[in-house]
Amino acid sequence: MTNSNTHLKKIGYMGVGFMGHGAAKNILQKGFPLTVLGHKNRAPVDDLLQRGAQEAQTPADLASRSNIVFMCLPSSGHVEEAVFGESGILSVAQPGFVLVDSTTSEPDSTRRIGAALRAKGADMVDAPFGRTPKEAELGTLSTFVGGHPETVQSVLPVIRTYANTIVETGELGTGHTIKLLNNFLALATSAVVGEALSTALRLGLDMRILKEVVDSAGGNSVMFQRFMRWTLDGDDSDFKAMMSIAVKDLQYYRRIAQPNGGITNLADAATQVYQIANHLAMNVNSCPCYLPFWLISLMGRTDLCPIAEPQTLCEFEYAMSSPNRNLLIAITLAKIDLPCSLGTKASRLWTPPTRPDWADIELDSAPTAATYTSSITKFN
Repeated sequence: MTNSNTHLKKIGYMGVGFMGHGAAKNILQKGFPLTVLGHKNRAPVDDLLQRGAQEAQTPADLASRSNIVFMCLPSSGHVEEAVFGESGILSVAQPGFVLVDSTTSEPDSTRRIGAALRAKGADMVDAPFGRTPKEAELGTLSTFVGGHPETVQSVLPVIRTYANTIVETGELGTGHTIKLLNNFLALATSAVVGEALSTALRLGLDMRILKEVVDSAGGNSVMFQRFMRWTLDGDDSDFKAMMSIAVKDLQYYRRIAQPNGGITNLADAATQVYQIANHLAMNVNSCPCYLPFWLISLMGRTDLCPIAEPQTLCEFEYAMSSPNRNLLIAITLAKIDLPCSLGTKASRLWTPPTRPDWADIELDSAPTAATYTSSITKFN
């Protein structure tokens, strides 16, 4: 399907953010000609340009300059827009062109894009990342690669520039499927660890002693160790993704798991945790390492939460104080269309499928006391 003489091929990269910058940097440093598509965060783009990359203006421009285009975008919707939209990749795709999607995407979307590219003689590989931005910068990511075997082999020399663990997963879409399963395990575990640590903080336990116990017990996990590095030492280098990305990944997992009677009870519960945190968190860019402190604030102990400015803490404490807390949780759950399981008062407020008028209150920005006063007034 594709020419395996990959060392001569020109590479394009779209999405040079937390993960994509490191991967793109390593592709460039290992000798591949690189063109990047810029975005509003200019710092990583400008860094790559200073290292010798070129810049394209549209996805079509990027694809027309490249034999292989890599993507690392926030969601499947962004990928589809880049492929099918105005000035999209599909409009210029030629025989032999390959698109490599490292986004955590929906497998059905990936297969649709692959079919459209193959109709033009091009092809697609899904190769989502494992590990963190730290490994991306070092060139030691893991990746899970799905696609036609010949096409996969044609892009592996480029993938090896940024990944030292490469697992070939099968046909197109299987890389994204396995990635979603892995992310469900990691995110659900993070929610459990966050709740456990918030309880330990609330009970006044010595966190170093807790770590000593868990290190040699059945509760230990990669996510526990990452949380403890943040809790004890303030090291958040393992946590760079936003809460909203965690929500998206869990939603994608639930979509692939639920058909044909699949059970997603734990995924539903984890999604609730991240959805509420994403809408009510004190920092709109909060990442999962903040979960213990956000949860303990929900319990009414803002004195143990070190991650917000005093004014924000004051507003948050007001919002979470009795009797408003369950009402506000119910408002958030109504807005995001999830069943409410956080208390009897909140449960009484849940009336699907018709949502009350306060369900449309905008909660996408940091909450304020005025927002909550308005919410309560509307409900009453």
